[in-house]
Amino acid sequence: MTTKTLSFAGVELDFRQVVKLIVYALVVVNFVFYIRNDWVIAGHTLWSGSSFLDISRAFATTIDLSAWLILLLLLELETYWLSDDAVSSRTWAIIRAVRVVCIIFVTHTLYAYGWYIHELNSAVPVENVASLCQLVGKDLSYAFNVVYTEIDSSNCASLST
Repeated sequence: MTTKTLSFAGVELDFRQVVKLIVYALVVVNFVFYIRNDWVIAGHTLWSGSSFLDISRAFATTIDLSAWLILLLLLELETYWLSDDAVSSRTWAIIRAVRVVCIIFVTHTLYAYGWYIHELNSAVPVENVASLCQLVGKDLSYAFNVVYTEIDSSNCASLST
């Protein structure tokens, strides 16, 4: 079977490698969008007294995706780039340690999402507030489907419906 190759910057790549690199590039671009989304949400959910756990929960998606991308990179290294004979036992130990850290990060995401469910289930209605317009000027945001909107006089009526 013959495969078509592409020469780029002096490196020969076959068609499958090119497709794989394009997919990896798109995954990284998608990851950047998730970082931006976490950053915007953190602007609504964190305050100056936020603890380390508060911050890590706010960036749970970024932490989770970082771990998965690193695990994907390790898989790529192990299956394509690294030879079993050429890699020292110390390098394999480092790879295993990185895997363990990534698994801890993925587990952290379960903790963070569990905490979100706990917070949502323990939410209590604000007394004597019938409309979001009563909360204008109090530096509060309205959240629906993980989209945060600052409550102001121009949107409070539409958000209340």
